[in-house]
Amino acid sequence: MTSSYMFNHGELHLQKLSGVEKKVSALVPHLISNEVPAQHQEFYANLNMVFVGTVDETGQPCASVLCGKKGFVNAINEKKIQINAQPIKSDPLINNTKNGSSIGLLGLEFETRRRNRVNGQVVTFDNEKIIFEVNKAFGNCPKYIQTRDIKEFVVNSKNVSKNNVEVIDSINGGINQWITNANTFFIASYYPQENLRGVDVSHRGGKRGFVKVIDNKTMSFDDYPGNNVYMTLGNMHSNPVVGLLFIDFNTGDVMQLACFSEIIETPEEEHARKVILKLKSGQITRQALIIDSEFLEYSRFV
Repeated sequence: MTSSYMFNHGELHLQKLSGVEKKVSALVPHLISNEVPAQHQEFYANLNMVFVGTVDETGQPCASVLCGKKGFVNAINEKKIQINAQPIKSDPLINNTKNGSSIGLLGLEFETRRRNRVNGQVVTFDNEKIIFEVNKAFGNCPKYIQTRDIKEFVVNSKNVSKNNVEVIDSINGGINQWITNANTFFIASYYPQENLRGVDVSHRGGKRGFVKVIDNKTMSFDDYPGNNVYMTLGNMHSNPVVGLLFIDFNTGDVMQLACFSEIIETPEEEHARKVILKLKSGQITRQALIIDSEFLEYSRFV
C-alpha cells in the first residue's frame, strides 16, 4: 500500500484539538492509500449501490446515490474506477460531474456493515458512466451502521419526472418526521484549496432520533468518534457548506439538502461534538428508487 496523504487544515485542527494527531499520523500508511487495493476492488464489484459526492460551480457539495446490478462499479485498475449507472433524472450530480471535477465515492454493504471510500477526479462522464482517477482510497470501521438486507436497489427511471420533484426551503411536518425517524443519512463535504482540493462523502448513522430538528430551518446531530482522521469534519471546519442525502427505504423517496454547518465542541458529554445544520435549499424526488429491503436489527449498532 502506497500513501502520500497530506492532512488539510481542518483535519489537523480537529486532530490536535482531540489529542490524536501523532497517533493518526502514524496510522496513515495503514489507513489511506493512493491506490485501490485488490480486496477493495472486489468489494466494490459486489455492491448494487454506491454513494457519491460532487460539488457544483458555486462550491456547494451534493450527496447522491447510484445503483445497478452487481459489477456496475468496476475497478479498471488500482488507479481508475468506472461506474456504469444512470443517475436519478433530478440529481444535481448530472450538472456537477465534468471532466476534471472532484468526486467522492462511498461503498457501503449494509448486510455486513463493511464500508470503503475513494476520492479522485473525473476523467469521463456521460449519461451511462463515470470514470475517475483515484487519489485517495481507505476503509472505514463498521460503527453506527444499521444492518439491512437489500435484495434490490435500482433507479426508478420510468416514474421519475418533473412532477415527482418537490423543491423545499423549510423543514415542515412531513420532512420533520422523515428526518427524525431516520437512522442513516449521507453527507458530502468539500475542501476548496487548490493543493488539497477534493470532495468527500461519508455515512452517519444512529438510532432513530439521532438527527434532531430544532426549527423549520435547523437540524443537529451528535458526532461520535470514528477513525479520528476527521475527513468530513475537517472539511466542514474549513468550508461549512455540506450536502445531505436521506433515503426512505420503504418508499424509495430521496431527499437532498444543501446546508450550512457549524461544529460545536461538547467535551462534557459522551460525544465530543455536535453539528448544527442550517437548511439553504433542497429537493425531494418521490419514488426515485425501487428498493426491496429488510431492516434486520439494532443489535450490531456499534
